[in-house]
Amino acid sequence: MKLLRKTVLCILIVVFGITAIGVAINHTLVTVANRSYDVDYFQNDVFVNQPNLDKDSPFTFFKILYRRVTQPREAARPANPIPVVALTKANLLDLPDDGMFAVKLGHSSLLLKMNGEFWLVDPMFSNRASPFSFIGPKRFHAPALSLSQLPEISYVLLTHNHYDHLDRQSIQALKAADPQYFVPLGVGAELQSWGVPAKQINQFGWWDEQTLSNGKLAFTPAQHFSGRGLTDRNKSLWGSWVLQINDTRLFVSGDSGYFDTFKEIGKRYGPFDMGFIENGAYAAYWPGVHMTPSETVQAALDTKSRYLVPIHNSTFDLAFHPWFEPLEKVSDKAQQARVALLTPRFGEVINIQQPGTFPKWWKQVMLPRYR
Repeated sequence: MKLLRKTVLCILIVVFGITAIGVAINHTLVTVANRSYDVDYFQNDVFVNQPNLDKDSPFTFFKILYRRVTQPREAARPANPIPVVALTKANLLDLPDDGMFAVKLGHSSLLLKMNGEFWLVDPMFSNRASPFSFIGPKRFHAPALSLSQLPEISYVLLTHNHYDHLDRQSIQALKAADPQYFVPLGVGAELQSWGVPAKQINQFGWWDEQTLSNGKLAFTPAQHFSGRGLTDRNKSLWGSWVLQINDTRLFVSGDSGYFDTFKEIGKRYGPFDMGFIENGAYAAYWPGVHMTPSETVQAALDTKSRYLVPIHNSTFDLAFHPWFEPLEKVSDKAQQARVALLTPRFGEVINIQQPGTFPKWWKQVMLPRYR
């Protein structure tokens, strides 16, 4: 009996110890605005999708964890180096100021040069998409441009606060440039906790618009979720962006499952010269918050995007599919649907007004047995 009491006591001590450590870590990770928002998609102190998604089964997490630990993976990471075109500040400054250019830096990070001004979208330059430097999804490749080589950034667009999209190291490296940040509701509190002045932060709800000196910016819905710790799930908003500069219109999907609102975005703001739409990290466990390649192509059609540039792939292992599968499948689906697909290497400059053609670079990285 004494041994049983000691065993139970030891288990309780371990459980309480782990809980205390978890609470302490969570406190350092989470910054919540602690306020209400007068919008119909903020309910019971959290943001909700419209229409709202069914709640996951409490067993889903354990199913995913079990599969991650026990099931062998096929080509989870590339066996050969991902090709990256190394960029410098000089390369970017040499691009004509009266042109419109886009560069994929890695994952969902984009660098835009629009009428001589530089924009960053979801800047993620860290080695891991994680709150920790020693654990979590690790990059397949270095960013196409180092933080030290960034030109002066005027504007930053953030789609939501997940670690693969909102990176503290990257935000803090931008302080000297004093950019204006355009962010979803609730994300401003996170930025302010990292030292970004409130005057540089512009928060948006769904369908909010802001007039620019040479165009317009609109924050549009996505079907996803948010959170950086144990206690802040859906305390900040998520979404997509519409950017119009002069006569050029771009759509950036952020992370999203497929939903009918893509049609409404296309109706209100399309057609778009280019759609940067997520294509990767999908799985049957979470069909509502990430799109399959066929859904990515359909989203391009719904938003009336003239060219589709798939993002959110080939940088981190965030699901169960082979690293190359999103590009393989979206290439086939786009061809079947007659959607113009652009697949530049990371660091390769896209002339938005006159895009060229790009080879299927991932074919050369795949092992022969997968080709």
